[in-house]
Amino acid sequence: MAATSTETLTSSPQLTNRRGVQRDLTAARAAFACADGDLRRELSREAHGLLAPEPGSPQLSATTSTWSPWLDASEAGHNEELAHRGVTLFLRGGVDGLMTSLLCLSIGDAAGWPASMTVSLSAAVVGCWATYMGCREALEHITYKSYYSRERQREAWELDNFPEGEVEEMVQLYVKKGLAEGKARAAIGAMAASPEFFVDLMMLEELNMAPPPDITSTSAAIRVCSGALLGGGLLPLLQSLGHQLLAAYVAPTVLAHHMYWSLLAFAIVGLGYLGALRASITHQRKRYLAMQTIATALLCVMLARSAGSMLHAHLQPTLLVQQV
Repeated sequence: MAATSTETLTSSPQLTNRRGVQRDLTAARAAFACADGDLRRELSREAHGLLAPEPGSPQLSATTSTWSPWLDASEAGHNEELAHRGVTLFLRGGVDGLMTSLLCLSIGDAAGWPASMTVSLSAAVVGCWATYMGCREALEHITYKSYYSRERQREAWELDNFPEGEVEEMVQLYVKKGLAEGKARAAIGAMAASPEFFVDLMMLEELNMAPPPDITSTSAAIRVCSGALLGGGLLPLLQSLGHQLLAAYVAPTVLAHHMYWSLLAFAIVGLGYLGALRASITHQRKRYLAMQTIATALLCVMLARSAGSMLHAHLQPTLLVQQV
């Protein structure tokens, strides 16, 4: 396939949209997954706008496995997880809250505690954990933003006062990565002509520091905390409602046992669904991430039930002595 000149690529109307570049990120990933090398290159060029796509291209239109519900709203580079930071935090909080309440219920069921005690314990732990998660996220956000700002000011000052040294550092860095010194000097010299851009580049290349996400610390704390409260409060709420509705028809011990296993199945399905949602943002395989989340949850549940059994064996003699 003939090479296309730089002038043709930069001036082609097929490459320009509201952000200056036309590309279909989902199609680009689908092209890379193609086994045929020639077809992969053709689809990649089509996805990046270097070829005019034929109407109803069967190769690209049939691919839906990497579809993301947030892709059309904001194509933020190649990492929508960073772009949709708020959604990511909410999902993370939901997973942690759901897991926390599930572990509390598992411990209580294995230890033989009354349902009211297990529900109260789960609600208390979820509330404390959600508050901790929100405070931790806000503190990490404030700390990183302050550190990034200070380091960026330092790099900008060094570029203003000692540009030769900063340019030389970047040249040596690119040479270590395999670029010829002449090409590295030409590229760095061209980029250094734009100081703001060059400072951002130095932050990424020298310090491995990405810009802070476009979300306030308060918003980040609220999102992760609300996700944890919503996910973690669901199981205790369902357990409490189930006992109130069915207590008159089923024996308490039998009801508690059956309610636990029903809630366990519900939580596993919910965790798998949250994992699939997370995959739609990170463009991982939905089924793989869902199964990974479920497997991790089941392992933690087994550990929680083991801990509950040990608590039951340890506390039961003490309770019997107190009753006597």
